[in-house]
Amino acid sequence: MHPYLRRRAGLEPVRYLHPSLEAVLAETLGVLLFQEQAIRVAVAAAGFTPGEADLLRRALSRARSQEAMEGLRARFVRGAEERGIAPATATAIFTQLAGFAGYGFCKSHAASFALIAYQTLWLKRYHAPAFYCALLNQQPMGFYPAEVILGDARRHGVETLPPDINHSDWRYALVRVDNRHWALRTGFRTIADCGEHAWARLAAAREAGSFADLEDLAAAPGCRAIRSPA
Repeated sequence: MHPYLRRRAGLEPVRYLHPSLEAVLAETLGVLLFQEQAIRVAVAAAGFTPGEADLLRRALSRARSQEAMEGLRARFVRGAEERGIAPATATAIFTQLAGFAGYGFCKSHAASFALIAYQTLWLKRYHAPAFYCALLNQQPMGFYPAEVILGDARRHGVETLPPDINHSDWRYALVRVDNRHWALRTGFRTIADCGEHAWARLAAAREAGSFADLEDLAAAPGCRAIRSPA
């Protein structure tokens, strides 16, 4: 990634390990970025068929013994020599392929990922409260916990409000503060031992009006059976 970005910014020249690779890597300024390029490099540099090249790519992406890797390298270098490429250059190309195989994406995957990343960053930049609200309401997502997302929201200037017996919903919600900006109101789903059944009773009781204090809440119809855990 970094060589590509430096070359795109004009901070380093575009280089190719061998002229035969220019047609394959010109799009990405001489840097291997896509899995399809790895296949085409093996075809262009070592005379592999497309099927053989894909098998090579898959083989390189797995954990291999030193002996197995040496066999793959020897096969690649031999094919490259037959096409007039010096052994040292062929070895350098193979080393680049082997290093790439563990992280490369196919181009369609990379393009889809880039589009989602762009859309996400646009929402975060221009509609941060709504972005974080939606993200928090999709938890758990198996990557960042809610605490990390909330911390990031605060660092980006999004105000977070605590649960409020009179104003919170079940999930996170957007609320206007002083008619100036949007803030995140924490929902009851974040409170330990407050399940949806308890929330349904609270919501029904709240329809009669706001609660003035804890005694008022305890006396509300439907709330008397709600007990805190021992």
